[in-house]
Amino acid sequence: MTRTNNAITEQASKILPKVLNVLTGKVLTAAFSFASFFYLARTFSIEEVGNYVACLSLAMITSMASNWGINEFVFRESSINSKDNNKYLIKSRRSKAYIGATILLSVVTFMLAIEVEQTFVEIYILLTLAALVDAQTISYIVIFRANGINKIEMYLFPLRACAKLLVLFAVAYFNGNLITLIALWTTVNLGGLLAAHTLYKKIFGKIGQVGIGPNEIIRILKVSSPYALTTIISALYLNSAPIIIRILEDAGDVAVYGVAMQVFQAMVFVPVSLNIAVQPTLTRLYVSNAQEWSIKAKKLIKYSVPISILLSGLSSLIIPDVIVVIFGEEYNEASSLISLLMIAYFASFIIGSLLTSLYISSNNTKTYFKIFTIIYLIYIISNIILLHLFGVHGAVFSFILSEMLFFIILCYVLFKSIFIPTKPNRT
Repeated sequence: MTRTNNAITEQASKILPKVLNVLTGKVLTAAFSFASFFYLARTFSIEEVGNYVACLSLAMITSMASNWGINEFVFRESSINSKDNNKYLIKSRRSKAYIGATILLSVVTFMLAIEVEQTFVEIYILLTLAALVDAQTISYIVIFRANGINKIEMYLFPLRACAKLLVLFAVAYFNGNLITLIALWTTVNLGGLLAAHTLYKKIFGKIGQVGIGPNEIIRILKVSSPYALTTIISALYLNSAPIIIRILEDAGDVAVYGVAMQVFQAMVFVPVSLNIAVQPTLTRLYVSNAQEWSIKAKKLIKYSVPISILLSGLSSLIIPDVIVVIFGEEYNEASSLISLLMIAYFASFIIGSLLTSLYISSNNTKTYFKIFTIIYLIYIISNIILLHLFGVHGAVFSFILSEMLFFIILCYVLFKSIFIPTKPNRT
């Protein structure tokens, strides 16, 4: 028993610094990003903010679709075999570039064909370019994470978010418009990409020439397809609501919903940080000893539940009043939305911090995708119905229903089919 406790303590001492590095980076990035969104909401009209949120959601769907599950595939493979880092990096970057460019051109062509407002199209193009540049940066970050190098994102992403906030101050001071702001933010993202490239070469050496043709790219896309389907469904799940609201309601409702979800997503940095830090360790543990992996996974779930419920309860008491103070009376409705969203936070916390990692580390991505697809279909159908009945509150009701169902089904399948039963002690 003492040996087991010592082993757990030793592993915790190794993981904790990584968690703290990622968490620090996420906290600072979330703080600067939230400040940017707050200042943007106070600087531009509620209609402009609504269009920005809708276009950003569409841009994120484009960017995450261009990933095609490559991040998840590279993360897992590089965690196990780091000697092929350069090959994984180049495959990742080229595949994302080809897919992203194809989707961007297709969406813009469709928008022009149905005569979407020009300003909306311009905002979408710039936000998508910024997101695709960020996707290229993530290709480097994924390799760093897989090799246990978490300090880079602890500095890179907060500095980039801080630079964007300073750009926003400058644009507001000189009475610039939203298009100018987004164009400058894209330039900041390019600076972040250059920094990641430079740091990669310093750590791993010259990248060199890796022969990767169209056939090789097609092959990696096929291999990463199980991850891709999950990623695309995830992108739609997280970003489709603002687009649906924009179609069925008006830009003002999109802005109100966007403020509530921005606050909610800023809080998700905690579970995401845990996920990033823990997943490589869980993957290696599963490969070496699946039964030990099952035992530790159950303990992690056991400890996560009370922590997540406590955070959810405290947040529901504090955050709604803070929103009114920060964003002003114009966004008063967002405070009631965030109160409702906190009901689902404990489920989102455990899904984001642990359950996703358990499915990926145990190579059960296909199962995860099947569950996620069912949840997404429920989410879309309920979103349209409830949005029609209750307005923007209906979109939040739909999200709560989906998150709760997702949490319950993921846990049920884990305990029923994936976890290896513990062998009883023989006396």
